[in-house]
Amino acid sequence: MKRTIKSETPYLETLGSLYLLELTQRFHKKIVISETGCWEWQKAKHEGYGVFATCNNGKARNILAHRFAFWVYSGKIPDDSMVLHKCDNRSCCNPKHLFLGTHSDNMRDAMSKGRMVILRFIGETHPQATITFEIACQIHFLNSRGLRRGEIARELSTSGDIVGQVVKERTWKGSKQSFHTLQTENQIHSKCS
Repeated sequence: MKRTIKSETPYLETLGSLYLLELTQRFHKKIVISETGCWEWQKAKHEGYGVFATCNNGKARNILAHRFAFWVYSGKIPDDSMVLHKCDNRSCCNPKHLFLGTHSDNMRDAMSKGRMVILRFIGETHPQATITFEIACQIHFLNSRGLRRGEIARELSTSGDIVGQVVKERTWKGSKQSFHTLQTENQIHSKCS
């Protein structure tokens, strides 16, 4: 699912320069500069990210603190752009530690820095697996014999949907190739016997 990011730029552009100056001064009262140079957000947080409360013409709006810092010190944030951290510190608001990127950039950055664990479940080890590799191969065998999905499902005590997914190789990828390999080996063995 694509994450939609609502840009603060239109909202921030409506702020008068005096109010923006006041906001920036208030912003700086909520950070502490660490030894690493991170501007650590000290107030409200959501999932580790600083949340900066603003109000314009009686309308309150919370802005992620690092996005506010980027906008004030580095410029506009294009729609659907993310503000990423070089320092990997979610509460950091130092504009020198921030850069623009896409969601894909963020995922690549997380993987390259070892911050993302990817679990690969294959075949029977997958938590949602309802059949075995052997049954997947049997589905291909029965399908090659001309049986319909419903007949295969009844024969193997599974659902027609699962049979369809296996036949179309949406699940159990490689089982069709394995079935054909086994079939060829069995033909060779039967000819040699």
